Amino acid sequence: MRNPFVGLRPFQSAESALFFGRSRDVAVLQNLVLSVSVLVLYAPSGTGKSSLLNAGLLPALEDDPALLTIAIADPRETVLKTVPQKLASKGWVDDAQAETGGLAKTLERHMAATGRRVILVLDQFEERLKQRESLDALYAEIARLANTRSDAATVIISIREDYLGSLERLMRRVSGLLDGSYRVPNLSRDALMQAVHGPLNTVGNNITPEDGLVEEVLTDLERQAAPSELLDDRMPDSRLPAGHIEPGYFQIVWSHLWAKEGTHPQRQLTRNTYQREGRAEGILKSFVFDTLGNLLPFEAEVLRAALRYMVLPTGAKVALTIDDLLDLLRRDDFTSVGNFLLVSTRDESGPQLTADEKEIIGKILKSVFDQLTRTDAPLFRRVMRAGREEFELIHDLLGQILPKWRIEYESAVNMPSILANVSDNINGHFESSSKSSRVTQKVSRSKLRTADELLIAYGRKLEKLNTVDDAKENEQILKSAVLEIRATSDLFGYTVPTAELQKTVQRVEEELNAIALNHPSRNVRRMMQQQALAFKAMSDQLQSVPPGFTGSPGKRTLRNVLGWIMGFALAIAGTYANYWLIGQVWHVPLIQYLPLTFVVVAVFAATLYTFVYSDKPATAMLEWSALVQTLWPKLRTLYQRDESEVYSRAIRSFVILVWWPIHFLVLELIAFSGAALFQVFDWSPTAGFNLLALIASLVLSIAYLIAAMEL
Repeated sequence: MRNPFVGLRPFQSAESALFFGRSRDVAVLQNLVLSVSVLVLYAPSGTGKSSLLNAGLLPALEDDPALLTIAIADPRETVLKTVPQKLASKGWVDDAQAETGGLAKTLERHMAATGRRVILVLDQFEERLKQRESLDALYAEIARLANTRSDAATVIISIREDYLGSLERLMRRVSGLLDGSYRVPNLSRDALMQAVHGPLNTVGNNITPEDGLVEEVLTDLERQAAPSELLDDRMPDSRLPAGHIEPGYFQIVWSHLWAKEGTHPQRQLTRNTYQREGRAEGILKSFVFDTLGNLLPFEAEVLRAALRYMVLPTGAKVALTIDDLLDLLRRDDFTSVGNFLLVSTRDESGPQLTADEKEIIGKILKSVFDQLTRTDAPLFRRVMRAGREEFELIHDLLGQILPKWRIEYESAVNMPSILANVSDNINGHFESSSKSSRVTQKVSRSKLRTADELLIAYGRKLEKLNTVDDAKENEQILKSAVLEIRATSDLFGYTVPTAELQKTVQRVEEELNAIALNHPSRNVRRMMQQQALAFKAMSDQLQSVPPGFTGSPGKRTLRNVLGWIMGFALAIAGTYANYWLIGQVWHVPLIQYLPLTFVVVAVFAATLYTFVYSDKPATAMLEWSALVQTLWPKLRTLYQRDESEVYSRAIRSFVILVWWPIHFLVLELIAFSGAALFQVFDWSPTAGFNLLALIASLVLSIAYLIAAMEL
């Protein structure tokens, strides 16, 4: 059996037997279409205007032989051309079709010849408002019908309430236009109950909702829609104010429950399943997450930033215009994906968005709201207040769901999807990692030249990119370039880009970002934005050279050795410096073979710490930022955010000269405490020192590892 609940899409004429709860509205509209020449039908998005017309009014009018219904919903269809074609398809031949006179005259001739009044339904009229030239011609014909009070036709204009003001040009032609109008009301609780039981009774087979399930669903939706200050868990549901329930969300819940149990042998929709699926909030959460999954990567990024201001921490919704959001948004509202949108980030222009950035983000915000105010994805509604076009959540329930999506987005945004199939282990592609340094250098340079050639080819294809197939071909080229660059990283633990490769990357990145933002095809934009994320990840790989490094891989190997020597020297120096410092306030126990013992402890501890906080011990002694990342989160944040070379050097110097010896101060205090304890029992202080030094090194290493995992 088919699902009798249609979800968010409008009911079709063939589904009139499943359409319940609007009988009064259908009766009112039947009377109106016979008394006015122009009927404006309006309501907020998602109220069910299209369903009321398709499955309610039009089937009722078709039973009247004196009426002929013509419905045009596709905004791409030109009304003035489509109506004569549809009249011809109904069997009427216009003998005067070559004469001038326009649509109004054509409909009058049709009336004179057939005696049938045409009911012309123009659904989703807001989509036609962009077609200014054809709209003026259409308005002229509608005005002729209205001002002559012609019986030849009734034109029904179905439009979203927030676009009513856009009919001003037609209002100037037709006085009292809105006198013949009808606002579709919200469905009452009784009507919503009919909308559940009616379709179930229609499909037959004795499928019923469990006792109390319908009331429970309606109460859940009403509680979410009621003002928060009136909600009280101790208040009986019967005393709660009736809240507005979005028909589309209502349909989503029941369509979901039918999909779970509609064909079950027990032939019942149960409360147990409803509760197991998370009740109305859980079901709608799944729907919302799926809807937002259809956004382009950059659209999702901008929506995530905007939600900070459109949904308060309490879950309350805030209505804002696009200009309001552009004034509120700051650079730190965006994740790493926002680097593509914030064109002035590298210029360190401060937390406020620049004019260029606002232009880009404003364009994306408009696209987001165009997507999320549609009938099939109603998460936001447009509200016109004092000439301001504001956007707000369509339902208070979304105030609980969207912050959860925002958190999940943040945890997933840093993984470019198109790189998922590019292997992280490149060793299988070549055998050079075990060869001599000279051979390794040659292989690395060859691969970087190949990557440069691939990216040049990628950039050339960007200039001719038109279709999704072109984008797919580019994706394969980009994957190949990423593979070559990762290969060099696998050889050395870093990548040293050539000057030519750096220039190519910068040039291609600018071209790629422009196409990802502005290409006319939405599907192409989606793919190119995903490629832009992958390109950013690749570009970051090229920036992964340790601070201060310059030169060839051979020099890098020498620098590694010098780094270890310097690290051990600092460890030994820190140990002796702390020995002197401790001796100023504490008569430390006498340690045999003091120089050798200190050297062994310092080298052992430094090596152990290195293995703990780095997965590449051969280069870790130079990565002073690893200490910052592991041991001092606040300093780590400063180190990452500030791109000033002078300030970065100052931080690294502070870590090397001050923070590093503190490790050994803690280590020595613990070790000397062990020596003192052994001395009390007339044991060897040296043995106590070494034993506690070993234990302390292991314990501190574990503490560092835990800190790194938490970060």
